[in-house]
Amino acid sequence: MKRREPAEMIVSATMRDFREVIENHSRYWGGRDLRSLHLAALVHEFPETNLVAVADDGIRGYIFGFVTPARVAYVHLIATRDDTRGTGLGHRLYEAFAVAARAQDATRLKAITSPDNKGSIAFHQRLGFDVHVVEDYNGPGADRVVLTKELNGCLWRARR
Repeated sequence: MKRREPAEMIVSATMRDFREVIENHSRYWGGRDLRSLHLAALVHEFPETNLVAVADDGIRGYIFGFVTPARVAYVHLIATRDDTRGTGLGHRLYEAFAVAARAQDATRLKAITSPDNKGSIAFHQRLGFDVHVVEDYNGPGADRVVLTKELNGCLWRARR
């Protein structure tokens, strides 16, 4: 019989959580060094939409973002720890983010990634995001994939 892991709780991130994420960066991002994209100001200024999934064994995943004045809920970063991949945690983090975003009257989710990040693109497509490549988004020759999903009051549903 497989031992069941204790469930995590998804809560607002604290600066202590932020430091733990940075200290264990490779557990979330492998060989990619994205520490410069982790902004403490997001945790300080947008506590409702900077969330961590915590359990007895630490932070299993996180989603950092904010709601813009145009009511777009922008996801700056989402990551799950290497030993939690494939458990649906990314989906649960997005669900919690969507609830927090709706509470701030957001009408749409948005995330951005690079065209070579096939895993992120596939993940967002499974969650029902539309995918658009925007040429020169990040400067000449720096295309980005813009991922969007309407938050129209219906229940969250992932595509199967």
